[in-house]
Amino acid sequence: MKRFLLIALILLAAAGAGAGASFVTTRVTATRANAHADCPVCAPKGPAEMTAWMNAQLGLAPEQARALAPAEQRFLERHRNLTATLDTANRDLAASLREDGRYSERVASAVDRIHTAQGELQKATLERIFEMKGTLRPEQYQCLLTLASDALCAQCCEPAR
Repeated sequence: MKRFLLIALILLAAAGAGAGASFVTTRVTATRANAHADCPVCAPKGPAEMTAWMNAQLGLAPEQARALAPAEQRFLERHRNLTATLDTANRDLAASLREDGRYSERVASAVDRIHTAQGELQKATLERIFEMKGTLRPEQYQCLLTLASDALCAQCCEPAR
C-alpha cells in the first residue's frame, strides 16, 4: 500500500510539474508571438514558410534559389516524414501512459523513438544548412550561420548583413 501511495505521489508531482511547465511555455510562446509576430524564431511557422523567410533574409538571387530548390524539396520531404514519425511516437506515448499507468517498456520505447526523431530532425536541418554553403556567397553563408545559431538560442534576431 505504501509503495502504491509513493508511486501515486510521484505521478501526481510529475503531472503537476508538467502542467506548470506547459503553462509557462504557453505563456512565454504567446508573449513572444504577439511581441515579435514577424520574427521566425518567435512566431511558429512551418518549414516551407521558414525557408521562404530565410531565403529573403539571405537575399538569394534567382539562380541561387533554382540551384537550391532540389535540396530544399528533399529536406521538406524528410522534415514531413520525421514530423510524422514524431507525431506517431507522441501518440504512442500518450496511449502507453493511459493504458500502462507506469514507466513501462512501451513508455520507454516511445520516448526513445521521440528522441531519435527529434535528433534526426535537427541533423537534417544542419545538413541542409551545410549543403547550402556551396551555392551561397560567403556573406550569405555567414548570415545563414547567424540565423541558425540565433534560432538555436531561441532569440529574435536581426539579419546579419
